[in-house]
Amino acid sequence: MADSKAIKSLRRLLDRIPDLKQLHYDNPEYSLWRNEVLDTLDILFGRNSVEYQRFTLAAYSWNPFDSEAEKKQRYIRELDSDETKLKSIIQRQKIKKTSLKTEEKPPHKEKNV
Repeated sequence: MADSKAIKSLRRLLDRIPDLKQLHYDNPEYSLWRNEVLDTLDILFGRNSVEYQRFTLAAYSWNPFDSEAEKKQRYIRELDSDETKLKSIIQRQKIKKTSLKTEEKPPHKEKNV
């Protein structure tokens, strides 16, 4: 898959976060969205990739004794963390794309005067 398509796929997932933040912390949409993110990263980069590992790193754990307010806060923090991770993955793809373009340019030839 071309880098620009990968970035578009990741941005589409990123754009859904504000809507997820409006939902109750115990909604099924978050799990579906997170699985879609993991499937997308697996298909685009593989499970052993930096991108996949970055997204799965340090997910929040849920405490069944938290109050409703604490559960909502934890849910929002987790989405904020997911948002940051996706942004960093997109940034990495842009850097890789820029680096490849720079490497593809032929060396500049100086004119003899």
